[in-house]
Amino acid sequence: MSHVLTQHQIIHHPIDTLALEGREAQLNCTVEFDGPAPSMKWYIHDATVANNILTDGNFVYEPDIYSIDGNQDQGEYNLVISRATSDLQAVFICVLRVDLTTNATLFVMDPAIVNITRVTNNTVVEGDDYFAECEIEEKGNPDVIDKWYWYFPDGTKHDNGILNLTDVHREDNDEPEVEIQDISNGNVVEEKTYTAEYDPILKFVIYGNASDTGKIVEGDGVSFECDVIEANPAEVTVLWQNQDVITEDNWLNFTKVLREHHGEYTCVANNTFWDDSSGTGMVNVSVDVQYSPEIIMFDNITYAIEGREFIIVCQVSGNPTPNVKWLYNGNQVSQTETLQYEDIQRHQSGEYTCEANNIFWNNETAMEDEAFYLNVQCSELDLHNVTRDRTGEYVCFGNNTYHNGEKGTGSNTTYFDVQYLSVVDILGPSDAVEEGKDQVTVTCTVTDGVPDPNSITLFHVNESVNQIDNVENQNGVTIHTFDLGVVHRWNNGSYYCIANTTFADQSVDSAISTKIPIIVHYKPSILDEDNETIDVTIGSFVSLNCTVDAYPDANVTWKKDGENLM
Repeated sequence: MSHVLTQHQIIHHPIDTLALEGREAQLNCTVEFDGPAPSMKWYIHDATVANNILTDGNFVYEPDIYSIDGNQDQGEYNLVISRATSDLQAVFICVLRVDLTTNATLFVMDPAIVNITRVTNNTVVEGDDYFAECEIEEKGNPDVIDKWYWYFPDGTKHDNGILNLTDVHREDNDEPEVEIQDISNGNVVEEKTYTAEYDPILKFVIYGNASDTGKIVEGDGVSFECDVIEANPAEVTVLWQNQDVITEDNWLNFTKVLREHHGEYTCVANNTFWDDSSGTGMVNVSVDVQYSPEIIMFDNITYAIEGREFIIVCQVSGNPTPNVKWLYNGNQVSQTETLQYEDIQRHQSGEYTCEANNIFWNNETAMEDEAFYLNVQCSELDLHNVTRDRTGEYVCFGNNTYHNGEKGTGSNTTYFDVQYLSVVDILGPSDAVEEGKDQVTVTCTVTDGVPDPNSITLFHVNESVNQIDNVENQNGVTIHTFDLGVVHRWNNGSYYCIANTTFADQSVDSAISTKIPIIVHYKPSILDEDNETIDVTIGSFVSLNCTVDAYPDANVTWKKDGENLM
């Protein structure tokens, strides 16, 4: 029996390491091996305890101080000291086996003396970030430093020489935000404070005959003062603007307000921060100009036909929105802007008045009214269920008698044209046709109908047929002939004609013919094309498919070497 010897060797040796008091330290040891991963050990050797074991394989005896880091499957067996102290300054030994060891010394050094260097001004704009940086005043012992900490009042630390405070707010003003400590003894070297600058805070004050929310009656006077409540820096510039700049001070004045002054106005205040950027505060005020109702004029006399529906709307403007009602001979007949009769009668003739009123913010009222005379007439000819035989000329006659007994006569002629759909028929081949041989035409005939159709379209199975359309008229009949050419199997199916007609009221309707079939006969064609050569194994089962497309349906037979099989 032969044995394979496992070869091991240490390829990365730990090196002497300097660490700050209280800081983490790490000693690296890596072994190269062939076979299973070896069980590495770490020992500590100092003046009082020789070969005091710290680890045995992956087992750590003092896990609150020591831990193992690295990929053991790749031979990395790194010793991590969580917090270096002066009593841990010693020689640390990495052991692969008794005759294969390596070691390094951990030196714990005194911290450096550092001060705060300000990267930015002591002033910071609200919402911005604040920066400060540590500066080495005196190096420690030994004469080495690699990094330092910022310690916060809540006990947390930041292990970078640059401090970044984000999103500073005014309530943090003059509060110690951070202190830097001597790392070795915890003494405070310096406390750091800052002042936050912020946008102006504004309010507006109203003077004059107006409400606290900016409501004012047209023609009155009002002034708005823009008051800066708080700002840092306190020096500000103020202006009022609507779409354009109106004033360049904190006053907005209207000696006589008009309805076109209605709208939103903005007071803008700016101050300048330490870094020359601009702070901006804004406050908006709504100027709500209120004015009396105004009624759009209508005719003094209005006519209606007895028995019909009558509607009239009183169009009113005003602010606030006016209340509107209708009066007939002094009595209210509608409490909205709409006066409506579904079946007006002659006794409802008379004077109608639209009355509108509104109430301003100061409880003053305004009112406007407008009247007209309604004349309900009863000379009407009603034709119900109109048929085409009603087409013709109608004459309206009006007669009256003068004071001297003479007669007055007036007339007006109207031509009544009753419109209706045409009749559409279709004609095609009476028998079946042969594919690739017969040529087919389809005829659509249109008779009667007022007005004539706009278009005649031939459809094949719900798809329009874009074929040559020959049109001729014979004795009042319009004939549309569609040439389908030499037919193919895809011409099979039903055909029909549609005639579209647009009437005087712009409505559109369609007349549809009956459907006729066109039957196309075509010779059989074999659809399966993948069975030309098939290799099979003796004793296996084989199914051969033969699909035939033909109309009428074809009889299908199989032959082998010229002889029928089925």
